[in-house]
Amino acid sequence: MSTPTLSTSPPSASDLGENARLSSEKPPALPFTQRHRKAIILASVVVILLLVGAILLGVLLPRFLAKNSGSGPSSNDSSTNSSSNLPSVPPSEPTNATYILSLFNNTSYDNTARANPNVPPLTESFPYGSQPIRGVNLGGWLVLEPFITPSIFDPYNPNPYNASQGIIDEWTISAYLGTTAARSLLDNHYATWVTEKDIRRIADVGLDHIRIPIAYWAIDVQKDEPYIPHLSLFYFLRVLEWARKYGLRVNVDMHALPGSQNGWNHSGRSGIIGWLNGTLGSYNAYNRSLPIIAQVAKIVSQPRYRNVVTMFGLVNEPYMPSLVIDTVLKWEEDAYNVVRGEGFTGVVVISDGFMGLNTWTGKMQPAQGYTDVALDTHFYQIFTRPQLATTHYQKISVDCTDARTSLMASGNRSTGFGPTILGEWSVAETDCTHFLNGVGLGNRFDGTFVDGGAAVCPNCTCKGLNDTTNWTPVYKQFLQAFAQSQIDGYTNSWGWFYWNFKTESEPHWSYFDLVDLGILPQKAYAPTWTCAQNLSSVPVNILQR
Repeated sequence: MSTPTLSTSPPSASDLGENARLSSEKPPALPFTQRHRKAIILASVVVILLLVGAILLGVLLPRFLAKNSGSGPSSNDSSTNSSSNLPSVPPSEPTNATYILSLFNNTSYDNTARANPNVPPLTESFPYGSQPIRGVNLGGWLVLEPFITPSIFDPYNPNPYNASQGIIDEWTISAYLGTTAARSLLDNHYATWVTEKDIRRIADVGLDHIRIPIAYWAIDVQKDEPYIPHLSLFYFLRVLEWARKYGLRVNVDMHALPGSQNGWNHSGRSGIIGWLNGTLGSYNAYNRSLPIIAQVAKIVSQPRYRNVVTMFGLVNEPYMPSLVIDTVLKWEEDAYNVVRGEGFTGVVVISDGFMGLNTWTGKMQPAQGYTDVALDTHFYQIFTRPQLATTHYQKISVDCTDARTSLMASGNRSTGFGPTILGEWSVAETDCTHFLNGVGLGNRFDGTFVDGGAAVCPNCTCKGLNDTTNWTPVYKQFLQAFAQSQIDGYTNSWGWFYWNFKTESEPHWSYFDLVDLGILPQKAYAPTWTCAQNLSSVPVNILQR
């Protein structure tokens, strides 16, 4: 911007004009307005000041009263972090990621909040490795999962053991409904399944991180794919804003990549693995997945989000028993470089891929140029018949012994990979949840599973197991021990993320429900049960089947 040149010499008479000439004659009487000009100006200034004061009083007084009456924002709030200045609805027409991002970049923000008094504010680094992560997943939201929100899939599957219409995942339901109806369904789901109230409660129960599963169609969709493009990106960004408001840090997890990395419904499409596998495997993994990951990394690395998004998961649960291990490792190394190339400086998370923690010893180490990398493992005891057959006491004991020992070994670079996190776990002790194994596939526990195998518990039924009114005090005692033995055992890692924050109808998988039932601690940072103090008091035959 250029600066105008100022003259320091006084103006000449010609500059001032004819009326500026000096005269010895007595001037004529001035009009009233000129004679009282100073008084008029002073009165005008007073009136203006009074008007401005009245306006400010009308604006600020209600805010002051609301703040001091207890009905205003919490102490974590900031006027520049107000939800009221965020866009509330996505664009009505299909658009691109750049435009959606611009809707949020036009709003102010403040990173001074902290989730609770035990963690640093977002302006400071989280002490990973010395303080455990205590987090929860926002599952079933931006990637549909039938068992989390069965009401979306029930209308097309009246027989829970027969998916005759083939509507079993986000791909098939989007294809069946068509673009307009699918967009309407998903827009409502995205808007209502995760609300600001949910994010506030996550902080209120003492958690400090959230893991957000996100799908590739938030960024890119090809013509032959039925997914709704970019819509989920709007809601993803809105939750990042809410996370900031309540001081929560975010682990962004690439849950669904082109071609499907595991063939399960939470990858977007059930069936074959077309990521790094098959004719289009390399194209899906490199030509599509890496540019998509680059765009997500670029978004979360900008100054607006870098203090909020502190972890980036490259790919969720690649099913490595059906993939070539070295090929997956090479891809993760390349993806790491892509994310770093976009300016992401936080923790990069890789999956153990169901190969066991020992497989990753010596891989992607700092000495090899890979810094701030964490290994993600998911620990459930319900997806095989031998796991389901273990007693309740054995499940608790495994958490206090085997899991603890395994995590300690993995967390030490001399005996394992190094930084290790529990990206998913739950207190589910059967696979009886509706649609848990997939739409129409049944359950191993009661012998209805599609493979025709024998029931794990021949004299048991899944009916009513998820109804909390049927839960006895002894069963709740078991669940409390099962939940908190995992919390205690997992503190030997970098920390954990519970799966899930809530469900429509299955409390075993709902962190909120379990807190309400007294099974999980009221504050995540203040557990009431430890393996050292409480395992010996658990009856060996507790609820023995």
